[in-house]
Formats: sequence, structure tokens, C-alpha cells
Amino acid sequence: MHSGGFVSSDIALVKVLRKTGILGEEVDPSLFHSRHSCPIRILGRRGFFDELAAIQKVALHLGVRYLDLFDPLVSAKLTLGEFLSKIDQQLLRAHHMLPLYQEGGKVLVALANPLDSEGVKLLSFALGAPLTVAIADEAKIVSLLSSSAPQTTIDFDAMEQIEPDEEVEFLGSTQKEENLDTELVDTPPIVRIVNKIISDAVVANASDIHVDPTPSGIDIRFRIDGVMQHVMDAPKRVQLPIVSRLKLIAGMDIAERRKPQDGRARVRVATEPIDLRVSALPTAHGEKIVIRLLSSNFDDLNFSRLAMPPEIEKNLMRDLSLTGKLILVTGPTGSGKTTTLYTCLKQLRDGSTNIETVEDPIEYRIGGINQVQINEPAGLSFASVLRSILRQDPDVIMIGEIRDAETAAIALQAAQTGHMVLSTLHTNDAPSAITRLLNLNADAFAIAASLQSVLAQRLVRRICDSCNSPMPAAAIASYSKVIEAYKLDPKELRVGLGCEACRFTGFRGRLGLYSYLPVNPEVAALIVRGASLQEFSAVAVKYGCQSLDQSAIELLRTGKTSLSEVRCYLNETEHAASAAAAAHDTTVMVVEDDLECRKKIGFMLGKEGYKIVEAKNGAEALQQLLSSKPDLIVSGLGMPVMDGRTFIQRVKAEDNFNQIPIVVLTSADSDENESELLDMGVDDFVSRARGPEVILKRVKRALSL
Repeated sequence: MHSGGFVSSDIALVKVLRKTGILGEEVDPSLFHSRHSCPIRILGRRGFFDELAAIQKVALHLGVRYLDLFDPLVSAKLTLGEFLSKIDQQLLRAHHMLPLYQEGGKVLVALANPLDSEGVKLLSFALGAPLTVAIADEAKIVSLLSSSAPQTTIDFDAMEQIEPDEEVEFLGSTQKEENLDTELVDTPPIVRIVNKIISDAVVANASDIHVDPTPSGIDIRFRIDGVMQHVMDAPKRVQLPIVSRLKLIAGMDIAERRKPQDGRARVRVATEPIDLRVSALPTAHGEKIVIRLLSSNFDDLNFSRLAMPPEIEKNLMRDLSLTGKLILVTGPTGSGKTTTLYTCLKQLRDGSTNIETVEDPIEYRIGGINQVQINEPAGLSFASVLRSILRQDPDVIMIGEIRDAETAAIALQAAQTGHMVLSTLHTNDAPSAITRLLNLNADAFAIAASLQSVLAQRLVRRICDSCNSPMPAAAIASYSKVIEAYKLDPKELRVGLGCEACRFTGFRGRLGLYSYLPVNPEVAALIVRGASLQEFSAVAVKYGCQSLDQSAIELLRTGKTSLSEVRCYLNETEHAASAAAAAHDTTVMVVEDDLECRKKIGFMLGKEGYKIVEAKNGAEALQQLLSSKPDLIVSGLGMPVMDGRTFIQRVKAEDNFNQIPIVVLTSADSDENESELLDMGVDDFVSRARGPEVILKRVKRALSL
């Protein structure tokens, strides 16, 4: 339709735009030559008018319906699969139209240009049915068409006909271009194929493009919402030209195929600027290319997009208002740490602060912030750049990652000298970040004084709004143990059934799981003392640090994600989860004067889901009994003020408490000791020398008696 330039339907639509006052000036017909969009899209992108407002005014003028194809009410009716098997997809792509669903004996079809009578006639003939015409946003038509019917097979023998769904404009490489032989890779068919790959990835909202070499050619895959999806295959004869073209636009040496290379490029797809971070790696069947797609729109970053729990967002915002502190974000690669850090930088970028970053690589180019790219061969390491940055009078320093002892030491030094420092660590949870710093030989006093908080996070897929449905009974039955373990209401659980809007995956977009640990005076004291990870975790629980599995449960209860998606973040086994649930409403009192022993037992039982009440001697424990009656007591014997034997006797003498099971911690194993304890009414005893597993088994056994 648009491959030949300004056709009759385009002329008619432009006349409507002028007649309605949407377009107030003459337009140069050359704007439409070699373009592959309708006039509303082309002129809207060029700033002549607001595209959506123009579509709605045209719909009103022509008396046709306007449809928002992403509206859940529309998405729920779509039956694209019923039509797409009967139609040549190139027809739909050429005319920017999409049959939606049956309505009143006719097929409702969305067009970017409702005056395209030629396209309507061809589609009606192909379907063998009359049509009802509606107007829709061209970008949404293209997006639905690409996601519902991706071109997994391309006629590479007719490469001249391959066109991207969206216009792709290369804005240049950010690498130095040298040794580039462009004779092969600049041919129009190869340019079109590469443009189409990039265009389709952007339309599908992919985060990465993988071009994998195979014995027969290349396998092209997109990573969408964290999951790899096959898109298309290409034959061996176009492998080298495609790979070389990608290396060319990223500023790599296309003649060098034996060494890994990295490059960058910037493109504009439709109106959106996209940064491409390109990596080439030699493999047995040729070079593998991975392209990370990064939106250049820094304004899109905000805390509402991160969707943190309100309390965590409030705490983090408070932390960002401080000076002389270190804030850490932890998690594995791909967990969204960098996005969180950049969102924090946007919050801090008010024009009155000097913000410096040191990154490897720089993922977002941000105006008003001084960003430094690490270059190890040139001597630019994290540590060396940080030393220089400290002489640049910074207020805020963002370090891409703390990887070694020297970087950790400088980061803490910067925080101690009044700078706000933001960085990341690769750890599994928030408490582990502290032990990681200690393992890097960071000074414990410096950590205690400078570390303000640790945010651990993960990303999970969000259920598609268009096909969000109750969880089927069969699936509920398969997860029965987990549902029971976490006391979930099966009626609250949701799944995505799969639809055109989500490419039949059931998911669209991602959400964060968050766990926030504040470094308060008690945590700081543990750092100075060199406490264990278990102790840090116990204190985290004490101060309400939500674990990642608890965050996952909250998303389940609000119907935002599915059990299958978060299952790996719940307890490792269903048996462990069941134990946690059984213990959820069970309170255990731990009476022990040895603080370290008391905390270890409390952490071990707390991890199993038991509620913990602590007392350092018998007298304090009796006071606790008056306010909260526990389900079980674990008590030591040798304690000041009131020892364990006296405490046990007092408990057994009270009618309100004498039925509470008691497990005693002893230092000596002997028949005489056992006999004495049993005579006092103790239910069980265990030596302090035994491992935590034995203590836990004795507690569970006493509760079941």
C-alpha cells in the first residue's frame, strides 16, 4: 500500500485532516515516499498534530468507530487466531489493518486509514465475509499483529520485499568505527532484515535480542519479560551479512571474528530513541550477537513504575534525603537493580547537586549527570575512577557495582566524608549484603557508621490484564500444599489464560519483589561484633524486614502474578512451606540469659514461622506470661535473678500456665539430670551441644504431644 509512495487513500485522508482543521498547512508529498505508515502516523510523528486526537477527530468526521486495541474490554473479544490462518500476513502489514472479531454477522476490522477501500476489498475477499470498518492507532495494530502472528519464517529469497513494521533510523554508533568494509552489509535487503529484527523487538517490548549461530544458519530470539522466545530462523547464506551489519552499526571491527567485541549504537524506532548495547562472541558455528535494548527516555523512570510497597518506598525516599550514607541494592543479574538506582538518581537530580557515576557499562545516558565508563585496559577501574571522582566535589556518587575490597573501602570512605553513595552487590538477600562487605575485608566500624539500608529485589512477570482469570481447579489442586502452607485463599489466585495482547504467554510486563533492611543501632552493633548471617537475618525479621517470599505472597493475594511465576521464591520444598504455615500461629517463648544462644534459637524457630517471645531470665519470663500466653517454652537452667528450675516450678504451680509444654536446654547429659527434669513436669530436654536440627525436632515433638 505505502511502498510506492502517496496513494489515493493517503490523499483522501490528508484532505479529511485539512477539512477538519486537524492539519492547518500544506504538506510536502515527498514525506510519504518510501514510508510504510499512513499519513496520520507520519504527520503525528513529525509534530504536525497529536496523533490520538487526530484519530478520534477523523473517526467522528467519518462516522466510524474508534477502538483502543489495548482496552481490556476490546482485548477480551479478540479472536485473531480465527482469521490469521486464512490471510496472507503481508496483506495486513501492507495495509495496516487487523480483523478483530465477529459482530452482527460481519467481521470488525481496525484500520489505520479507514479510507483504504482497496485494503478493505482485499480483506473481505480473503475472509469471504462482509466487514465493518473501525479506526485504530497504527502502532497498536502493528503491535498486535507482530505479537499474535510473528514472522517466524521469512522468505529470504525475496529479501527485497522484507520491510520492518516500524521505521528504524540509525543515529550513529557510540564507538569508534574503523576497518569497516560496508560493501556487503549495506545492501538494501540486509539493511531491511536487520531493521526488521530491531523493529520487531521494540514492538514486542523485548529487553534483549539474541542472534545465535547454528550449523544451518542463525536462530533469532527475543527475551520478553525475562523469558526467551524464538522469533525466526535465517539461512546460512545471510548469517555473515546480518552479523556483520549488526557489528557495523555498533562500531565494531567486522574483520575481527576471533575475539569478543563490545559496541553501542543509538536508533530511533518510530519516535522512540533506543540505545543498543551490542556484544559479539566467537562460537563454534560463528559469532553470537546479543543486543540489549535500553530506552533512552530517562523521564519514564519513576517510583510509581517500580511499584514498591508504600512503606518501602517511604523508607527509601527518606534515606535519599540524607548525606554521608551508603545505600545498597542487591540481587542477581537482571533483577532490576540498575533501574532502581537510576530512579533514585532522577529523584536526586534537582539541579543543585553534583551527581557523578562510575558504571560498566553505562546503560542510560542522562543529561545533568556526569557518567564515567569503566575501561580496564586503559586503567579506568572502579577504584581508580572513584579516587578521581572524589576530587570532583560530588554530592552524590553512584557506583555500578562493588566488586572488590578496594572499591568497597573507597565507597565507605566517600560515605564517611559526607557523600551520598548508591551502589549494588550480587547477593541473595538484604542481610547477606552486610556479610559480603565484611568478606571483602571492609572495616566493620565503617560499615556500621555508613551503611544506611539494603534493598534486595527480584523481577517476576505480571499477569496480562486482558486475560487475567481465576486459577483453574486442577491447578489449585496441584499447588494444594503451598496454598495450605501460606494460608492462601484459592479464590484470590489468578492466572493468565493467554491472548493476542500477551503473545499467548499469559503475562505482560514485570513487577518487583522487594525486601528492605534498615541498618539501625542494633544491626550496627551486630556489624561491629562480627555477627553471623543468621543473626543479621533474625534481627531483620524482628524489625519487620519483609522477605522476598512474603513479597511474592502479597502479589499473589492481589492477583498481580501467578503461583507458577513465584514458586521458586517460596520455601524450597512444600514440606518446609507446610511447616512454616503450621507454625504461623504458634508462639514459642525462649528463656535464656546468653544473648547469642537466645538469638540463634529465636532465628531458627522464626525461620520456621513460629512467633518468638524472648526473656533473659525466669522473672522476666513470668512477666511475659501475663501478657502473652505462649504455646511452648524453651528454657535454660542457669540464669541470674530467677534460674530455670525456679521458673519451671512457678509455671507448673499456676493453673493458667501449667499445661504449656516446656523443653529445657541443659549443659549436662545424665540420667540423674533427666530424672530431675521429668519430675518437675518438663516435657523434654536437649543438650546445648546438640545441633539446631535436633533442637527444632524436640520443639516440634513437644508441640505435638
